[in-house]
Amino acid sequence: MVLYDAWGPLTAAPDSPPMERDSIFRMASLTKPVTATAVMQLVDEGRVSLTRPFVEYMPEAGGGKHVDEVLVHHLLTHTSGFQWDDESAFFAECMAAMTEPPPPCPETSHEQIHAVTTAIRSHGVECVRPPGQEMAYSDLYNYGLLAEIVRRVSGQSFWDFTRERIFEPLGMVDSSMRWGERFTDRLVMPGVELDPGVDVPSGGAGLKSTVWDMATFGQMFLNGGSYRDERILSRRAIEEMTRNQIPGIGADFLGWHPEASWGYGWGIQGNERWRMFHGGLTPLGTFSHGGYGGKMLLVDPSNEVVAAYFSVCLDIDEETGEHHWEADRFQDLVFSALI
Repeated sequence: MVLYDAWGPLTAAPDSPPMERDSIFRMASLTKPVTATAVMQLVDEGRVSLTRPFVEYMPEAGGGKHVDEVLVHHLLTHTSGFQWDDESAFFAECMAAMTEPPPPCPETSHEQIHAVTTAIRSHGVECVRPPGQEMAYSDLYNYGLLAEIVRRVSGQSFWDFTRERIFEPLGMVDSSMRWGERFTDRLVMPGVELDPGVDVPSGGAGLKSTVWDMATFGQMFLNGGSYRDERILSRRAIEEMTRNQIPGIGADFLGWHPEASWGYGWGIQGNERWRMFHGGLTPLGTFSHGGYGGKMLLVDPSNEVVAAYFSVCLDIDEETGEHHWEADRFQDLVFSALI
């Protein structure tokens, strides 16, 4: 370990205590590599197939335009054809269209997630393009559906599955898909009140964690699927998650990119360097994922480097979704220090 430290206040309050190394951040989209890991554990066990239609696991979601063509592979790579930029409006429309309350929520589900999936089932869902043609990043469609597949196939709640199969074996004691009172005094709060969404265990953005825990998660990937004496994933699963699964496919995400370069739950560093997102010195093949508000975890297998950078960044362009953060500079500092 080279550097492990924290700077600045924990909250925006004038009398805020300082941020500590074990302060809790909302991971936002950095949840997705964890969700992908849960799916790949079921793939390792032969309980989920990457090349089967996702409606095989969620039959009631089928029937819409191109929906039955969407494979689990497409959900993991954001190439399903579900459009990401209209999700909030679509879900509001779904909820408004419901003529009766949803059926009782199963014990393994969450009330809000159950209401949304019920609304989608009654309203229907369609792809805006055939799957496999374009990467269109989708927080709730792709990774929300993947978390629901994990719940249905495993018979466990998504938060219990990730706790028992990922967090506890890795010693990630400060990581959870559900909120806990023990976390309250350690939560990094950038000038906002604690909203109800913090407890929604969504597959796209539900994780709460620390820098150390997420660095441990990254080390497991660097180790080829194991950490200490615990094997989380097969080496082959790690190899498939961390290579470009969609060569030649472009991405409509934070602008247009002719080569998306995306794996299963991870972005893969290709020849293009995204504006203010990739560092200029980041090696090819490095895999990483960011999180709304200023989180990033990256792993460079060629130099055996794991780096986690968590910040509070609220300066975001409303039109493009671009973060005005320091992730690119952080990466350059990390890789310029290598000897």
